[in-house]
Amino acid sequence: MSFYSINKPNRTVTIHKDNCKLINKIKALSECGCGLTSDKDNHIWFCEKHITRKKIDNFMNNRYWAILICNRCFNL
Repeated sequence: MSFYSINKPNRTVTIHKDNCKLINKIKALSECGCGLTSDKDNHIWFCEKHITRKKIDNFMNNRYWAILICNRCFNL
């Protein structure tokens, strides 16, 4: 399963593997891996089951965004 970190200020969507050490440290995420992790409403996570392009567009206010892969997960 993949997880997606969406960062509004940077306008990026980062793909993570389910065993990413970064994900395991975040206690604000729901059981499935989704959740808002910022007090300023500018960073959110989605699991593979619940992510859609429409949700990303709504969160990003219909602005362009880039897709990245996590350096930790993919050993880059």
